[in-house]
Amino acid sequence: MKISFSGVWDETVRLLRTNASLFFAIAGVFLFLPTLVSGYFAPEPTGGGEAATLAAFLAHVRENWLLLLVVNLIGFVGNLALLILALDEGRPTVGRAIGAAFILLPFYFFASFFSGIIIGIGIMALIVPGLYLMGRLAPMGPVIVAENRRSPFDVIRRTFAVTKGHGWAILGLIMIVVLTFWIVSIAATAVFGSIFLLLDRSAGTGGLGAMLLLLLQAAIVAAFNTVLMVLLASLYRRLVPREPGINGI
Repeated sequence: MKISFSGVWDETVRLLRTNASLFFAIAGVFLFLPTLVSGYFAPEPTGGGEAATLAAFLAHVRENWLLLLVVNLIGFVGNLALLILALDEGRPTVGRAIGAAFILLPFYFFASFFSGIIIGIGIMALIVPGLYLMGRLAPMGPVIVAENRRSPFDVIRRTFAVTKGHGWAILGLIMIVVLTFWIVSIAATAVFGSIFLLLDRSAGTGGLGAMLLLLLQAAIVAAFNTVLMVLLASLYRRLVPREPGINGI
């Protein structure tokens, strides 16, 4: 079966429009705010050569690992809640989606951990295999949510089965979204960043411009994750025959 990019995207847009207020509530609390807190209290290092940047990044992780772990776990809950809202045709409330997301969090965490190892091994093997594995394992979240699977290895096995023959197509679809948001992020940061810095210099606002820029960046990250999760839910629906309801939710 060939994946229709336009069909997946049309379904994504439909879901975003239908559940806009619900997605906004989830993204605001579980994606935007944690990103904002992380960016304020533990900003990522910038500048320097490749070796210096890597060393600075590793030092940044060592110094802020607890905050980064908490932020990522909160983000995982948000991702799961978005997937639940997108996949459950029973139209659950935000509270019910969040409750179900917390139940699924340990399984999602360990499945993500082991899939990350698999992708990492693939990247070390000349990069290309890692990219292919990223495509094959991308719908792992929808598999957990829609099929109520618990074992990380069962989740990975099932995801490989669902994406058989579609690895590169899925990667291409995801890269389109990634590149789009990357361009938007660079353009928005360049334009508004300059305006915010001028605001600081002209008004002497003591860092208000930097805070406004951080708010903008956190909003872009939240929007990207929301679109990506809904896209993966739409992709899963294309790959797997639709069944009424979601087991276990």
